Amino acid sequence: MSYLSEPLPDLFYTISCKTGGMVGLLFQEAAAEMAERTKETAEEIWERVWRKHLPKTYFSAGDYEAILHFGQTLGFLDQKQQVGSAELLLGYLREEQSRLQKKLDKNGRLYYGIGMLGGVLLVIVLL
Repeated sequence: MSYLSEPLPDLFYTISCKTGGMVGLLFQEAAAEMAERTKETAEEIWERVWRKHLPKTYFSAGDYEAILHFGQTLGFLDQKQQVGSAELLLGYLREEQSRLQKKLDKNGRLYYGIGMLGGVLLVIVLL
């Protein structure tokens, strides 16, 4: 966005090619709909595409709100502000990823311990 000065549909298509899974599909669909140049704004297309596919993703309600907030800036801000908005969204997603990784580390050890104790209990009961 900051170096190429591409239109949004081209930028979203490039992102979709580099991103796999459902997120890549979302960017590809948004790019295709923006390229059609209907009377909808980029924000409306972004929101509609995300609402349509949200149940197929693992994003939380907070993640979804941050993504929609990013969509509100599409097409209305200059290039520098849009880059700042994208960096803000990425910062939020990185923080959320870090929080979830810490939670996984904590709960992973707990579940491992419970599994071991459950196995020992099963052996004792069967003997």
